[in-house]
Amino acid sequence: MDFVKRWLTQIQAQLQDLTLSQKMLIATLVIVIPMMLLLIFQWAATPEMVPVLDQSLDRARQSRITAILEGQGISYKLVGDRIMVPREKQLMALATAQMQNLLPEDTSTGFDKLVVENQNWWNSNEQNRTLYNIAKQKVLAAVLTAYPWVHDATVIISPPQETGFGATHQRPTASVNIVLDRGKLDQKRVDAIAGLVSGAVAEMRPEDVNIIDAVNGRQWKVRPEGQIFAGDYLEQVQIQEAKYREKIQRALGYIPNVIVAVNVEVDMTRRQINSRSYDKDASVSLVTKEHSHTEQTTEGSSGGEPGVRPNTGQANAGAAISAASPRQSSTEESDTEFDAFAGEKTEVSANPGGMPTQINATVNIPRSYFVTLFQQGKAPAAAGDGEAAAPPAPTDEALQPTVDSALPRIKKQIETLVVTGKNPGQVVVDVYPDAGAPFGAPGAAQPAGFAGSLLAGGSMAKTISLGTLALVALGAMFMLLRSATKKPPRPSVQELAGVPPKVLDADLEFVGQAEEMDPAMTGLELDEAEIRHRKLTEQIGDMVKANPAEVASLINRWATKAE
Repeated sequence: MDFVKRWLTQIQAQLQDLTLSQKMLIATLVIVIPMMLLLIFQWAATPEMVPVLDQSLDRARQSRITAILEGQGISYKLVGDRIMVPREKQLMALATAQMQNLLPEDTSTGFDKLVVENQNWWNSNEQNRTLYNIAKQKVLAAVLTAYPWVHDATVIISPPQETGFGATHQRPTASVNIVLDRGKLDQKRVDAIAGLVSGAVAEMRPEDVNIIDAVNGRQWKVRPEGQIFAGDYLEQVQIQEAKYREKIQRALGYIPNVIVAVNVEVDMTRRQINSRSYDKDASVSLVTKEHSHTEQTTEGSSGGEPGVRPNTGQANAGAAISAASPRQSSTEESDTEFDAFAGEKTEVSANPGGMPTQINATVNIPRSYFVTLFQQGKAPAAAGDGEAAAPPAPTDEALQPTVDSALPRIKKQIETLVVTGKNPGQVVVDVYPDAGAPFGAPGAAQPAGFAGSLLAGGSMAKTISLGTLALVALGAMFMLLRSATKKPPRPSVQELAGVPPKVLDADLEFVGQAEEMDPAMTGLELDEAEIRHRKLTEQIGDMVKANPAEVASLINRWATKAE
């Protein structure tokens, strides 16, 4: 506290000698400097945002990638057609997007920008190409290592050599060595790895990438388009069987301990049908060329009839009319050309394969379920103490009517779930003997009281057991803390003075007899010089025993030096 007072007094004494402007400047700096430090701290705490892939992404890909990033808990923001993420999460986001096949087919531009940051313009072209290839290999290996099932990855890219005119063009190739952390390498993961590497290298195709499973020593290649392997068929069968098994189990969820087995036949044939049809009503005719020609002809009047006619009267008037009326003719021609367009409809239907063609199911119902149904249909008999007594277990003959009435109903429920197109599946429903209805099943006998409530509710029993264990652990911890912090009893004044304790009963006899001991030796105080002298003497004695000739020579030199 005194130090603070002295410090404030010194500051006050120094401020008294300053002018008003200097004091205002110091006060401004006192305010501005903490604000600047606060801004710097906020800027340093904000993560650096970089694009997942510095390449244009369409809206559909952006929405799907952002949804996956939200599921992974990775913060992001959209800047134009780029998705920005923290730099430390970039490789994880890139690997996740590639695993879901959400990146563009050609990602070489984005990977080029990702690896050119460390290029040096002092290097030659060959050195820059080599360093660029090595950097791209490291970036691809880092992206593959970000996959949750990959422990380590190594990528080797072999770019084609530059050739002159007339040489055969060669595509680049790549090899990927994968060390799995868990799981196994399957064709889906191989396709994802090949797609990542081939998309990052220009002119490389997925079939140019070899993937090596370092754990199992197996080579993988991408699956050619349209080719189906035996593993694909088995995988699809397992997927379909698990799907229909779960569907049947959900439908029969009211039956405890039901056993369901499903056999599925899958058609892996891939088909593509192109059909073309013509529609008369949709056909049209369009005029492509039209030509019209008109021709007119005019002829003079003919002369009078031969013979002598009078030159006056009606005869002369008729001749004049005939001379004034010439004859005319007209001809018109037109040509029109049409193009007929028939109505056409083209349909393309594609079947990717993998659809089930036949589904067979076998369902086994426990006998205890039918026993429960039988007992529910019987009225409970009255017991002597007023409580309802459970009816006795039925025999097989008595239970058979209940089984016969329930099995068709269960079979009908399953048959509606295993229909595929026109092929109805085969369903077999049977009864298997079990030890009895398990606790918690409908109609099963439950212990009474608190134990019965625990057995009826499994979740409640787990909660109570965990709570009891937690209380026991806390009690043990408190006991340990108490024993560790307990102070030992302090000695009394009599014990410190060496007074022996009093004997409570004088009639008690002492067991044994105290023996005489040698008196304690008298202690001697030794200073540092005496200790050093004794140490030196011991060392000289050891040297005399070990090497007497060297000790004699050393003493001779000491004596000569002393003289």
